[in-house]
Amino acid sequence: MYVQEQIQSLQNLYKQQKEQNIQLQQPLDEMESLRQLETKNQLLLQRIQDLENAKEPHPVEEWGNTMTQHATKALNKKVQEALEKTIDLRSLHLYICN
Repeated sequence: MYVQEQIQSLQNLYKQQKEQNIQLQQPLDEMESLRQLETKNQLLLQRIQDLENAKEPHPVEEWGNTMTQHATKALNKKVQEALEKTIDLRSLHLYICN
């Protein structure tokens, strides 16, 4: 009987340890998700900066002809649309977590 009690006790201890491990893993997973979001956010911020720099007005003499000017306007419009669709990942994470 004593051996069965020990086996039962060890099984209970194993279950407790397993539950604790699961509980401890959750914050680690959340922190890893936040780290990944931060990395993506930095990349998006850099992309936004690149797009904003691309839409800066340039002197007329650089653009040469009207076709290029129209292409520039169309590109700037697309850049602006992309910027408007860009979201801040931190805000999204805060919204999801709350």
